[in-house]
Parts: sequence; C-alpha cells; structure tokens
Amino acid sequence: MPIVKYFLKQPNPPKEFILGQNYPNPFKKLTTINYSLPSKSKVMIMFNNDLGHVIDKLILKEQEAGEYELEFYADGLPKGTYFYHVIAGDFFDSREMELVKPKHPHSRITIKEGRNC
Repeated sequence: MPIVKYFLKQPNPPKEFILGQNYPNPFKKLTTINYSLPSKSKVMIMFNNDLGHVIDKLILKEQEAGEYELEFYADGLPKGTYFYHVIAGDFFDSREMELVKPKHPHSRITIKEGRNC
C-alpha cells in the first residue's frame, strides 16, 4: 500500500474544480498531485492499478475551498501504470501515472491534516 500525505497549499478559493497531472511522471518513489476545490466539499481520492483493482481509497472529511497538494509515495507497489481519481461534490476526474521503480516491499497509509503554507 502507498503512503499519502496532503496539504492545503492556498486557502483562496479557485473558480473551479481542478485535478492536475502528477509530477514527475513517470516517477520512481514519490509523485505530487495538485487539486483545487472552489467550495467546501467532501473529497474522495482513489488509486487503481491498470487492471482496475483498487489500490487504496481515501475518504476524507469535508475539505475547505482552496488548492491542495497530495504526495503519493509508491511504497510496496510494483512498477506499472496506475490511475488516480478525485470525487468532490458533483466533480469527478482521473489521471494516469507511471511508476518505473518500486522502493520498499511494505508500506501503510497515513493522512496528515491540511495545513496552511
């Protein structure tokens, strides 16, 4: 299982929901995903492998409007293609990412509450 951390980068509300492409992509161990919420929303983030199997599903409490940064550590995952999806209110979007080299055979999920930067 991967390790995920997210942070509130900018508390100013954007005008629309946005899910950014992860960077770097492809990645070896760590990649960053940005997303924006124009209003307070309950957010779910899901990760799948290329066969459609759910790697992890994070159901987060409501998040305030703002721009967020999520760090995805691919500990324990084999190299390959993965997909990430964000559902926030009526918004849904997904992107593809490529893991080129796994780092550790075991991992866990941790979530830290957002913080202002």
